[in-house]
This record gives sequence, structure tokens and C-alpha cells, in this order.
Amino acid sequence: TVHFAGQDTTGAPAEVMCRRGLSRTFQIPRPFPKLTAVENVMVGAVFGAEHGSRTPARKRALEALDFVQFPLDINTPAERLNAVQLKRLDLARAIACGPKLLFLDELASGLTPGELDAMMALILRIRDTMGVGMIVVEHIMKVITGICERVLVIQYGTPIAQGTPQEVMANPKVIEAYLGQEVVADA
Repeated sequence: TVHFAGQDTTGAPAEVMCRRGLSRTFQIPRPFPKLTAVENVMVGAVFGAEHGSRTPARKRALEALDFVQFPLDINTPAERLNAVQLKRLDLARAIACGPKLLFLDELASGLTPGELDAMMALILRIRDTMGVGMIVVEHIMKVITGICERVLVIQYGTPIAQGTPQEVMANPKVIEAYLGQEVVADA
């Protein structure tokens, strides 16, 4: 089971999770392809709105797109976006609902080195300015060491190490399971 803020969230639909303050991105973004960028983000803003919210969903969507520095016209259909644009759209939709806890599922996968650096800077800006807790699922060690304060390593569903990125990278179980000695020697 999964509990958040004293409530069982196991199996709850996305809109319920969103209203409880949980939001997420997907490793492979799953937009509504026929909707525009702003309409996609408005979906998150509507589902995350507290009952009686006076901030219109479109305004929250525009703020989220601006925050993630969405590079195209907001009326561009999602089906026309490339991979990095889709990741920014997915992140904008996730933050538009005003989460307390944000799950980032391999947000860095498939990005070029420059795009990766820009995405890491954006994640740090969310952390530093929005007051949102984050759980990051990631395999790119540069991201883990660059943005994470605490790391939990899981192998086959079982935790094998936790601590700072440096502590975890030095753990023999983690080295054997994921890193290999050559990665540790280069770090």
C-alpha cells in the first residue's frame, strides 16, 4: 500500500492523487496529442485545483509553461512536439496542479548533454522556489549526484542502500548491482 499525508492512496485514480497533492511525470510523456500545449497543462491545473480556487486553470497553466520555459507557442498541438518539448510539457502539467510531492520518473532519459544540464537546472529551481518535495526515479548518475540530497537504492523491490549520493555510490552492494567498479573509480 501507499500512504501519503495519512491517507491510503493505493490504486486511487490520477485526479484523486492530484487533489491530494501528488503529481508525477512519465518516463515517456503521455500528453493528450490533439490538445494544445496550454490545454494539456490546463488538465493538470483543473484536477489539482482546490475546491473554490479562484485562480483560473488557464492562468495556472500559463504560469507553469512559463516556469518550465516551454520553447514553443502555447497553442502548438502536443502531437507536434519533440522529446525534450514533451518532457517540459509533462513537467508543466505536473506542477500546474500545485503538488506537495512530485514524482519524476526518469525525466532525464533520452536527453542530450545540454538538454540534461538544462533539465537539472529546472528541477533544482522547482526544489528551491516552489517548496515541493520530490521523489526522483533515475538511472543517470549525473542527475542523482547533481540534484539529490538523499538516495534510496532498490534492487528487485528490496532496498539495498540509502544515504547521501556519495555514501550510496561507495556502498559495495550498489557498486555490484548497478555501478560497477569503473564508475566509482571515475567519480
